[in-house]
Amino acid sequence: MPSTSLKTPKPSPRPKAAPSRNAKLPSPVVLDDGPLALKLLRPSPDGRWLLGIGGWPFKPAWLYLWDADSLALKKKLRLKHDVVWAMAIPPDSSLVALGYDRTVALYQLPSLRPAGSLPLMPKKPGLDKAGLPRVETTVEDLAFAPDGKTLAAACWDCRVKVWSLPAGRLTELTPEHDGNVEFVAFAGGALLSGMIDRLRVWDAKGRSIRRDTKVGPGTIAWAHAASADASRVVSASARGQVRWWDPADWSCATFKSQFKPRAGYRAPRLAISPDGALAAVGLSDRIIFLDPSGRPARKPILTRADVTHLAFFPDARRLAYCTLRSMTRRAYVQPLA
Repeated sequence: MPSTSLKTPKPSPRPKAAPSRNAKLPSPVVLDDGPLALKLLRPSPDGRWLLGIGGWPFKPAWLYLWDADSLALKKKLRLKHDVVWAMAIPPDSSLVALGYDRTVALYQLPSLRPAGSLPLMPKKPGLDKAGLPRVETTVEDLAFAPDGKTLAAACWDCRVKVWSLPAGRLTELTPEHDGNVEFVAFAGGALLSGMIDRLRVWDAKGRSIRRDTKVGPGTIAWAHAASADASRVVSASARGQVRWWDPADWSCATFKSQFKPRAGYRAPRLAISPDGALAAVGLSDRIIFLDPSGRPARKPILTRADVTHLAFFPDARRLAYCTLRSMTRRAYVQPLA
């Protein structure tokens, strides 16, 4: 009888372990090594595009559009202004809003065709607190409401402007703040506005204040960020304090000494993942990651340059950030998994 040999079954592959908090991150992808001078990056909420603003002082800025997967440059548009302070994209990724001095401009995605502009001042601007005529202002931050039909702008004239879209009508101007408004977002069915030491919660139309919280002394600068799903808001100070806010009741958890004070006591750069589970804090030489419990979530990214801007991709598996060192701007995309 012929002999039969039994085949030894192959061992089943071991399941991949979840990434450790101390796991080493892959090398970042260099998006720009200086020529584009990128200073703002924003992935679109649908995950298809990555938009960036670059340019040199006293020269018209450029708007760039990359494919989010391949990071191949698809389009670029020369703008009419040399300084762009803010950028926002609605949830349906149909537009991009850019904040300049004196105006907010809208462009279609992905064609980058102009889609109109929004006035920063009403036809009759009136007088400020000192009784002086109001002057043209600058946009510091922009945010779309979850329905994409409302756009809010934080401005240097101590107010938040709110427009209804697509009509582009200026519907609300919040009462004057005590200083320049540097942050605006929608979370928990409310409109948020932030200054260097204060966070205010308004109704969704910006007419009445629900909560006014002083997050720290006026001599310490704070930065704020809100997650795309409106489940978390995080604040970080130049002294290393971090506060996580719950929009359900606006209670907060405070964690001290999360990082060394930023040089010059400037507020750190801040981004929060779309699901609100991870915060990225950009410092003068690194990016650190914190979870809502105040613990480091993974190893920091050593940038060896001042972090000027950062933003999570919609799947929270990549982080786009810009740096500045010796007058040279660089931009990277860092895989996180």
